[in-house]
Amino acid sequence: MKALIRFYWLLAPALPACAGLSEAIAYLEEEVPRWRRENKCHSCHNNGDGARALWTAAAAGKRVDPAALADSLAGLLRPAEWEPKPLAFVQYAAALRAASQSGAIADAAAETRVAEILVKAQADDGHWKVDEEKVAGAPATYGPEIATALAAAVVERAGMTASASKARRWLDTRRPAGIVGAAGVLMAGVRNQDAALLLVSKQAANGSWIGEPFDTAIAILGLARLGGRGAEIRRGREWLLRNQLSGGGWAATTRPSGGDSYAQHISTTSWAVLALLASEGPERARE
Repeated sequence: MKALIRFYWLLAPALPACAGLSEAIAYLEEEVPRWRRENKCHSCHNNGDGARALWTAAAAGKRVDPAALADSLAGLLRPAEWEPKPLAFVQYAAALRAASQSGAIADAAAETRVAEILVKAQADDGHWKVDEEKVAGAPATYGPEIATALAAAVVERAGMTASASKARRWLDTRRPAGIVGAAGVLMAGVRNQDAALLLVSKQAANGSWIGEPFDTAIAILGLARLGGRGAEIRRGREWLLRNQLSGGGWAATTRPSGGDSYAQHISTTSWAVLALLASEGPERARE
């Protein structure tokens, strides 16, 4: 039964269906609490990335069932029990920030405790290290630029502006060679023109970035934070919607591509939801 649940997404029809944002939210509402229920532990892909996407949707005014996030919230309020891996801590910290932004947390004490831990873990050069920094970032492995952008947002929200500024100085000096790194720089609000030009140059004729949901979502998020790239964002958004699975999620982006990974599938879907939220506007109110 556990194997069937874990790979439920593989059973969805191969043909994409433009189910839209509401169906993606409904899919995550089912999947986010499922992992804990079946495996008796929290996971950074479900209770980190997936929960962050749902709280971000709630903060944007979307209808999200609080029951789907109750267990994730309970775990996030106990940072001493989080996975000790550096990246997992950033993922949970970002989810906690999203919960606070949505109004799910009234007391800022938990955010402050987490931000203090993040500041202590920040490298001397200003960035936050992840578990593997020599390969292209993936949905559940991020890469140093995305991890640093998310961690900087957490510490800044807690009022630790010196740490956030140090992180942005590191990001501003980056000259990323790939899509994920460039998008991570822009996601932090750093107006790095090298990163912006790289993203624009890498968009395919079909609107995607290398035909991958994760890379496309990350590029949309970076360009949306930069501003002024409405045409590229619209084409990327349309590609995501065309390639949504009928179950509500997106096929996993893996390195190398074409692999099967439940963790990467949930995280890919979560990043796609975040991209659709960031690119939503009155003229695109399809969901």
